[in-house]
Amino acid sequence: MPTKPPADGKHKVADGEWAGSIALNYGFTDWESIWNLPENDELRRNREDDAHTLAEGDVLFLPQWTQKEESGDTEQRHKFQLNTPSEVLRIRVLGENGEPLAGAQYILDITCTPGGGTFEQENDVTDDDGVLEEVMPSTAVGGTLKLPDLGNEIKLNIGHLTPMDLNDKKKLIRGAQERLSALGFEPGPIDGIDGPKTQAAVKRFQSFCKDHCEDGDERIINAGPIDGIVGPKTRKALKTYYGC
Repeated sequence: MPTKPPADGKHKVADGEWAGSIALNYGFTDWESIWNLPENDELRRNREDDAHTLAEGDVLFLPQWTQKEESGDTEQRHKFQLNTPSEVLRIRVLGENGEPLAGAQYILDITCTPGGGTFEQENDVTDDDGVLEEVMPSTAVGGTLKLPDLGNEIKLNIGHLTPMDLNDKKKLIRGAQERLSALGFEPGPIDGIDGPKTQAAVKRFQSFCKDHCEDGDERIINAGPIDGIVGPKTRKALKTYYGC
């Protein structure tokens, strides 16, 4: 049974939550209508209209439930099902030298919130760009990605992506570390500390963008100078290449 929205309509975002998972928890299947409410204008501006990367402590407004009537025969059982919307999960698998691993076999297990639907894997191998793409319920919270041919198993924390906030250095660096790690640039611990390993990973990403920004891939853009600093250009390039 979904949770009734707070009396004041304000939900404080916890780590790992995004607009869709919050809306579903309160019984709303059309999360985009919640996200686009006037009461959420400031939140949308702060998060650059990205409902998937909310920060812990953000506040999302939700309306109160409205009463709906359904007819049905008496002395009969009636089943009402809440449809669970879906999202597309894309992961790019790279080799030790940063090259895409095309045709890599994978096994994907996705964990959803209780009562939030189930995941069924549709594909078996990555595409020519080393990308795996699967449709999963919006209630997904985590899982594991197994790469049998490589002997690797990767833990997935879905929804735990930190916004790269230029006004908050720790969030900026942590968000960059999370994206760099997922893309295979190895920034070291995900701790929000701008240390040598993180700076080296940023340089590797900046160099990658410089070498490939004219290859015709619209996801790869100029990341600025190769200086290891997550400035506006590098931030934009990282968000564009990662997807958010």
